Amino acid sequence: MRLYVISSPLQLINAIEARERFTHSGDDVLIYIYRKQADLDSVSGILDKQWADISYFGLSTFTRLFYPQLLRHLFKKNTIDRVYLGYPYNIRAHIANVCDVDTWLLDDGTFTLWLNEELSKPASELWQPPSIADRLLGRHVDLSYLHKVVFFTTYDIQPPQSQLVVRNDFSCIKRQIVAKLAGEEVLFIGTPVEGRMLSSLEDFLSAMKQVRAFYGQRKVVYALHRHEDEKMRRAQLEPLGISTVRFDTPLEVACYEREDAPFEIASFTSSALANLHDIYGFSARSFRVPEQALIKERKEIFNTLYADLEKRQIPITTLSELN
Repeated sequence: MRLYVISSPLQLINAIEARERFTHSGDDVLIYIYRKQADLDSVSGILDKQWADISYFGLSTFTRLFYPQLLRHLFKKNTIDRVYLGYPYNIRAHIANVCDVDTWLLDDGTFTLWLNEELSKPASELWQPPSIADRLLGRHVDLSYLHKVVFFTTYDIQPPQSQLVVRNDFSCIKRQIVAKLAGEEVLFIGTPVEGRMLSSLEDFLSAMKQVRAFYGQRKVVYALHRHEDEKMRRAQLEPLGISTVRFDTPLEVACYEREDAPFEIASFTSSALANLHDIYGFSARSFRVPEQALIKERKEIFNTLYADLEKRQIPITTLSELN
């Protein structure tokens, strides 16, 4: 049996790609960890019937404390020969340590680049020892297993402990793609950047004004990230002449369901930008935020993200000073 433990739509897409690409004679079992009903809704459209079993693990105070006991039955009933994790911490770390088998990390977007950089830092938060509560409750959350994982990723990374990297080229998904004619609108891939990339809403709006101006008379549609408030973003962007849309599925799936292709896809550093460019061959463009506008503590990771987009030969347009 192979066990897949995921907690986001992107992780599920990569789990399906891994399942189809690395076939085996046993069962494929999925555990989906979620917080809210919206998290369940976000994957309902991409769950297929090829899983031998799907378990939903809702996070609450109780389950966060006692997941070793709640998951124990899974390890007793099944012989697991490989674990795919969409995220390395907490419950997932416990599963990796208890199973102690071939463990793969599924690409989780830009988090993958951050994790790869953290692996090389002796003082990283990754290497903090388990707490007293973890030990008392039997939570095996030590992250030393990361020294020998396999990365299944779209990113060109070189892990510091020479962990194996298997390139995810979406070959299984691509076999189902039918070419579509380009439409007229620009699809800007949104993300909640305030407090993460930019220090203020004013900086975000200044950047989006420049994006709007770059495309002239062409229609620009802002695709909301699942963590963005729809009413708030609409109120902020409509005065700039940018409409908003929320897709029920990840863009990697939503674009498969569209009747036509966008004229161009654009973003700051969203992982979906590179994925859509790779999968569908869409014309793509990144907008580089001036370095002085980036939050100081996160400049390094965003510069790494821009460097990755350059490697993929995605054009980058640098914005002028914000505000």
